[in-house]
This record gives sequence, C-alpha cells and structure tokens, in this order.
Amino acid sequence: MKLTKKEQELLNDLDTTGPSEVIQNPYSGRSVELDGTGVALYDFIKAAGAFGLHNDTILAKTAFAKLYPNEYMILID
Repeated sequence: MKLTKKEQELLNDLDTTGPSEVIQNPYSGRSVELDGTGVALYDFIKAAGAFGLHNDTILAKTAFAKLYPNEYMILID
C-alpha cells in the first residue's frame, strides 16, 4: 500500500537501520518479529502516545498499519 507524503516524511525522519527485533504485545502476550523500520515506527508510536502527541500517533499508526497489517493487528489494534 502506498504511503502518503506525511507518512513517508515520518519514516524518513526515523532511524530505520536498527536490527530486527521480536516485539511482544504486553496485554495479549503475542509476539511478532519486526525489521528495523517496523521497530523504529513501533517505538515512535509508543513514544508519541506517551507524550500525548495525538496527531503524530495517528499518523504513525496509519503508516504502520499500511506497512505491517498483520503485525498491526497483533501489536496495536
């Protein structure tokens, strides 16, 4: 799925060069492996939410759902 210009700009601003990681949903206990981009985007979602950055959280969640739909359903939905 194609990202919007704002979603792509967000990804361009993130450090997506990190290693892949297994991320666990703290509520369900289910886990998924994300590549560096997925980890960076997931971390951004969590941080933006913690700081009350509602618009940034929504933007990042939308991009994550487009790029990682199955993982989104496990980790975020």
